[in-house]
Amino acid sequence: MGWGGLVLSVGNTAALSVAGFRRRRHHLAAGPVDEIRALSARIRDDCTHVIASGGVITTWFLDDARRGTDAQLDDLSKRTDDEQLAGLLAGAATTWRQGFGHAPGPPSPRVHVVGEPYHPDYAEEDRARAASMGNLVEAMRETMTTTEAAVDRLNKLARRL
Repeated sequence: MGWGGLVLSVGNTAALSVAGFRRRRHHLAAGPVDEIRALSARIRDDCTHVIASGGVITTWFLDDARRGTDAQLDDLSKRTDDEQLAGLLAGAATTWRQGFGHAPGPPSPRVHVVGEPYHPDYAEEDRARAASMGNLVEAMRETMTTTEAAVDRLNKLARRL
């Protein structure tokens, strides 16, 4: 092999090294891709359930399948080097927590005397509960939108590979 072959060989090796470095850099920027995709799919299903149901009570958030969702999102946001993706994941964690904060507790037992008018305290409870459910549904819509934006960003980073 002459000098020309040696230069060509070294040039190809350098080009492959740069391509490998760029691929690794984008992989690190995206973070744990499979975990982000799996959690995003679950969150989309959970948000769809809450929105379709018109809201849920606090115990729904405490179920084993959903407990710690906000912490998982926060953890994933810290494990990605891409600032935009990290911000979207952290934003989804925040809106998930807001939704949990708006979720009302289980309804209290009520007593109604037949032939008597509905007690005014119950009507006030119902209005407060409806407002909480509306705020919860809005927070879940925002969580779903933010999570979908995070998946879009993840897809964009993956296409760079």
